[in-house]
Amino acid sequence: MTYELLFLLLVWVLAAAFIVRRGLARPSGALTIAYLFNLGLTHWVAASIYVLDWQGRSDPTLVVSGFQLATVGVVALAVGVGLGPHLFALRRAARGASTRARPVPAPPSLSPARYVAWGLCCYFVLLPLLAGLPSVVSVASAGLSLALAGVVVGCWRALRAGDSRRFSLWLSSVFLFPVFTVITQGFLGYGVVAVSNCLAAVATMYTRHRVRTIAFTVLIVYSGLSVYVSYIRDRQQIRASVWGGQQFDARADRLLETVSTLEPFDPTEERHLRRIDARLNQNLLVGAAREYLGTGRASYALGETLLLSVAAVVPRAIWPDKPVRAGSMGFVTRFTGIRFAEGTSVGMGQVFEFYINFGLLGVFTGFILFGVCLSILDELCAARLVSGDVRGLLALYVPGLSLVQAGGALAEVTAGFAGGAVLVLMVHRIGSTRTVRRRSPRARARGRAPAAP
Repeated sequence: MTYELLFLLLVWVLAAAFIVRRGLARPSGALTIAYLFNLGLTHWVAASIYVLDWQGRSDPTLVVSGFQLATVGVVALAVGVGLGPHLFALRRAARGASTRARPVPAPPSLSPARYVAWGLCCYFVLLPLLAGLPSVVSVASAGLSLALAGVVVGCWRALRAGDSRRFSLWLSSVFLFPVFTVITQGFLGYGVVAVSNCLAAVATMYTRHRVRTIAFTVLIVYSGLSVYVSYIRDRQQIRASVWGGQQFDARADRLLETVSTLEPFDPTEERHLRRIDARLNQNLLVGAAREYLGTGRASYALGETLLLSVAAVVPRAIWPDKPVRAGSMGFVTRFTGIRFAEGTSVGMGQVFEFYINFGLLGVFTGFILFGVCLSILDELCAARLVSGDVRGLLALYVPGLSLVQAGGALAEVTAGFAGGAVLVLMVHRIGSTRTVRRRSPRARARGRAPAAP
């Protein structure tokens, strides 16, 4: 079994190397690389620790079985990423005449700092206040993605200007996101995903120094694992402080205590391996579903969750009784037989969801389509970034960040995509209105076209 696992890990690395190489060829792989990282975090990292011999592991047979499907998924993702740019090129060729038309000036956009301010306000202020209103949650939740997009645009502009100091400030600011999410919500995951998404985008911009980028990535991954195992150690105390309504200074003190006693990740330390296995091992659920369906204790969903992902786009204000809820909606228990504590939310992830619908074929086909979608979105985002069309970039990038949720349900992905699109549209509408109001009558007169003779 160890040799089989090593082979699967190697196949995964080769497929990942192909995806990363395609993404770093030009600034067009931010979403794809971010998704690959998040997928690997819940599948490759958890599987790799099973090469070691340690006590307290989950069932290795189920883990390897689940990782087999995850490896099929990442290979199919690589196929989709390879096909996507060719389909995008065919689309541009079909539009030939329109693409050769003279360029249209990009509409004015807000400054990166304002996008960050709008996003943080939506996520940390409006979301808690308006959480009870239908359809508001999916829009306000996209605030973190909007703030992250502001940081990415700030990094890009600093790099284009050759301002290394400003670039360092923008890049450093993203590491505050996990601090904010832990202190305000008690969750580390949302902030870590934001950091990984930003670093993936910056990596596609910083292509001249690949050795530095690789070294920095290794350092960040190791540091992230160290932070993770230390956070899991103190998670109950941190959440008791946050959810118990303590003042922010008390929460900050609790977090500083965790940071001051940070445990460097040690792959020979069983406590660290158990913490990774308990929270990051999506292979176990996939393997359990494979066994459960294989023994006939459940029937395949045959597209049921895919229909729910379509229904998730419809606002609850229009469809109050729509059968879509946050989390796995009971599908994990239904297709694995594993019971979880009341109130526990367990994410399905795309490997699990594609498999419970159509089996192995569903995993292979689903990930090809996912890879095509991600790569085409990346191509569109890159074209707007290079041309300076920040509004057009954010209209695609902010909704697109919902696709990198490798551990969530497809219903959460589609709802997040719609919410992100609505939020960007609202922010640009409000920003445009305020800009017009600030212009003086004389400035408006200068900008008015002369009357026809």
